[in-house]
Amino acid sequence: MSITKIRIENYKSIKKTVLTLNDINVLVGENGSGKSNVISAIMYFYNNLSYLFNDDEIFDANNKYSNCTKISITYDLKKLQIRCKHQNKNSTSSYLPFFNKILSMGENSKITITLTKIKGKKIQWTGADSSDRILISNLFPFYFIDSRTIDLTDWSKLWEHIGDLVKVDNDTLTMLKNSVKQVMNSGEYKLEKTFMNLKKALKNANVEVDKFTPKQYAQILTQSHFEGNQFVFREKKLQHFSNGTNAFNYTKLLIEILLLISQKKMKIPFLIIDEPEISLHNSLIDELTDYITSTEDNLRFLIATHSPRLIKNTMMNDFENSVVYHIKLIDKYTYISKMKLFDIENDAKSKIVITDQHANVYFSNILLAIEGETELELFRNKYLRELFPILKKTDIVNNAMSNDIIKKIISPKDRCYKTPIIQLFDMDKMIINDNAVNSKFQKRFINISRIYRENYFYGEKRLKTVLKRKRIDSMSKKLKFDVNLPFYSSTDEAYKEFILLIKKYLEQYNIIVAETTCEGMLINNSNFEEFWLFLEQNNECINKGNSKANFDEIEYYYNMYSNNDKLNFLRLIFEGKSDYLKKTTDFKTTTNTTPNSNTNKDVFAVIGNNTVKKTSGWVSKWLEKFFFKRLDINDKREQNLKRFKLAIEEKSILDELKNEFKQNFSEIHDVISFLEEAQK
Repeated sequence: MSITKIRIENYKSIKKTVLTLNDINVLVGENGSGKSNVISAIMYFYNNLSYLFNDDEIFDANNKYSNCTKISITYDLKKLQIRCKHQNKNSTSSYLPFFNKILSMGENSKITITLTKIKGKKIQWTGADSSDRILISNLFPFYFIDSRTIDLTDWSKLWEHIGDLVKVDNDTLTMLKNSVKQVMNSGEYKLEKTFMNLKKALKNANVEVDKFTPKQYAQILTQSHFEGNQFVFREKKLQHFSNGTNAFNYTKLLIEILLLISQKKMKIPFLIIDEPEISLHNSLIDELTDYITSTEDNLRFLIATHSPRLIKNTMMNDFENSVVYHIKLIDKYTYISKMKLFDIENDAKSKIVITDQHANVYFSNILLAIEGETELELFRNKYLRELFPILKKTDIVNNAMSNDIIKKIISPKDRCYKTPIIQLFDMDKMIINDNAVNSKFQKRFINISRIYRENYFYGEKRLKTVLKRKRIDSMSKKLKFDVNLPFYSSTDEAYKEFILLIKKYLEQYNIIVAETTCEGMLINNSNFEEFWLFLEQNNECINKGNSKANFDEIEYYYNMYSNNDKLNFLRLIFEGKSDYLKKTTDFKTTTNTTPNSNTNKDVFAVIGNNTVKKTSGWVSKWLEKFFFKRLDINDKREQNLKRFKLAIEEKSILDELKNEFKQNFSEIHDVISFLEEAQK
């Protein structure tokens, strides 16, 4: 065992957190979340263990009244004490005080040392006096690799660690020095006279040579043994290799040195690696992860990373000695949560299925889980992302929440991390047709209360969930909604209220539901007439999605219907669903609720023959035309995105365009507003 617990209070962005450590500890989170502050707090603690290192930038910058920082680290000396008992029997008398000191420290082998810093005052320590703190810093030495600042062609720093490894006790050191002097001063090598003359020259110049420390002497001795002090790889200088190769080899060599130190010395090193993945190809990240996790438990690692690959490797393997902490900045403060790794028995499939893309969600600012390709094209639209920058900060995960295995991988609730996730569903995932009688429909709401344990809610939360759900359940059991044929469209106000209640209820769980489908969000009652004009001017949008489509045929039937049926007709053409969630294939067979007329048979055949594929690009073209029309941009010219950005730089134009979008795409705007609110 080594460092077992780190407690940090009021340090920079960290109000209060406790990290319970294992052999391999990984910090994940987006940039600026506070990973560096965790590392900084540990470094501040260690820098002051044996000497004074003041820094007034450690206090909470968000609260001027916060003037006290505390950092506590708990050490477990059990392993070292066992080694002391074993070596005590055969040790020389000079080591006995050292071993006895270790054996006497801490009840139950654990010792907690706390640093307290108050503004304008000296650091106060509790748990250990100055001599004990120096001893602890030697027993549990701290090492740090910052992959961003290290000179990957100059490994001279490693010689200091090698010197620490080779360093011997004073008696042995004296013997070594005498032996070296005896050899070098022997007449056989003819160096004695040269050294005497050099000694005289130094005296004449009033100059002395500062003596090596035991560590420095060991370093020089090792370099003499290996007949050099420059590291090479495959007999070539480091400058011949990429940063990735050098970074990997540097890290691996340091770990090898620390392993030797832990085996030979009475030490358990603590190594922090900040972003080890920099410059590394995925294959080297895999190799580095495997190497770290296969090392003996005489080392303790703390790794801060932005690499989905590294996290995936950590989570997919059965590392009982691993811990992953998710770090999130919320309202200017850092919140740290211990993530749930995959269970060996229950999450076997998740370990197989997880990919780098899935692991990437652990670094996200905010997640939007969607169902299909239309949503993906919509929320990745380059113009929409410029108009609403929150979409640039949002990671979109496709088909995640409808797949139970993937859901378990990315769900903040299942994995225990704090990234907000917004789920977008079609309405048919929440309600189904219970029965149909003549021209009436009854809808049944899919009960999700059991999933969220609503019966345990109370107060305002109960009003927003339990009571609202009960009203929805009551409506679904009692009401039969009027149906307009042939498309199963609706003008029933009770049905509109039913749908609105469902939407408001599910928003309590960060679930947004389209009134019909994503296609219905894009083609709605506010914009379908403009959408039809768009189709008239851009027939290629239909032909690209269906080369056999006949626009004249579509136009003929479109003009036959009233407005609400026109809207439903268009939605069905573009693979959406009607008001009562009927899709094109539902009309292929005649039922007792669909009048068996040639006209209706014909229109359903027309819809089937002219259906436009979801992935044809019509979504992007529709949004582009909508924006360009309002900004008077000619899409025949080049650099349209650049001109779009320039146009919305003017606040009045930006606000007007946002308002126009809200009026014409209210459901999509609601999703974006929800993302903006969740990100605050």
